[in-house]
Amino acid sequence: MNNTLNNASNAKSQAQLDREDDLVDEGNFKDAVSAYDAALKIDSSDASACNNRGMAFLSQGRYNESAKAYDSLTALVPEDPSSWDSEAFVLAQAGN
Repeated sequence: MNNTLNNASNAKSQAQLDREDDLVDEGNFKDAVSAYDAALKIDSSDASACNNRGMAFLSQGRYNESAKAYDSLTALVPEDPSSWDSEAFVLAQAGN
């Protein structure tokens, strides 16, 4: 993850980051999405949560939701080329 996304995640508590990472590592993507949603309610500019939410949706084959998450990410960090790459990948997977 690049510095732009890392800076956004610095504001979160380590415990919250660990919980989100554990859910993804366990393959519990549905609960991971819920955790990322909660993080984004606290800080809607959390680029890391937005990015990881997109990945969690993608891991479930939920391409439209993933594309929306990455669209939000590109709005948050338009200077980050990886956010655009991720959005393009998801759109290609969805056939858009």
